[in-house]
Amino acid sequence: MSTNGGARKCARWLSAAIIILGMVFMAHVVFAAELAYNGGFESGTSGWSQKYPSFATFTTTSSPVHSGSAAASLDKTNGAAGRVHFGQIIGVNAGQDYTLSGWAYGEPIHWNNVHLRIEWLDASGSTISTVNASPDANSAAWTSQTTGSVTAPLGAVTAQIEGYGYIMTGQGHTDPFPIYFDDISFQTSGPTGVTLSDISAVQTSPARSSIFMYVTAAGLVTALACSIHIIRRR
Repeated sequence: MSTNGGARKCARWLSAAIIILGMVFMAHVVFAAELAYNGGFESGTSGWSQKYPSFATFTTTSSPVHSGSAAASLDKTNGAAGRVHFGQIIGVNAGQDYTLSGWAYGEPIHWNNVHLRIEWLDASGSTISTVNASPDANSAAWTSQTTGSVTAPLGAVTAQIEGYGYIMTGQGHTDPFPIYFDDISFQTSGPTGVTLSDISAVQTSPARSSIFMYVTAAGLVTALACSIHIIRRR
């Protein structure tokens, strides 16, 4: 066999090793795609809308904030008990996993059930089911909340991600005692590109790291064998 022929054969071996390495990498890395728009409210309430009731006050504030320069502020000041929420509608795929997370700030004297939530909607816009993030924000401090990974139910076409609160019976107020939300994230899995956190996940997961190392080692051995083969043919 000529040196050129050996080189071509080695190139095929290397190409196969690279393809296998890429397939293993793609199969074992979880990619996160951010779907929420303006989750930090740095662009005001753009992308979000007041959902209920019509007389609620939904705006942004510069204090308190969890990060950045703004957070969402939500209040109900008609003096009656009841729920209040704002939201953003996002397209989803039934059977796909999603995670809603963020930060909430509740004033416990007047409010309870202060949390983020997902409302799964069908093609007609009707509610299929809801998932609440936890824990509730039941103190005058920022509380980290998440739904964890949840699967969009059968028939779900969109998800309304919401900031939600309930002003307690007998605690209706006319003074401003808003609840706050910040750094809202709604993510799903999908091949959107490799991030540093994705690579870190592979490196720190024993099972994924082992597979990644074995395939990498196989590629290096193949490259070494090719080099030796070409040298011997010269």
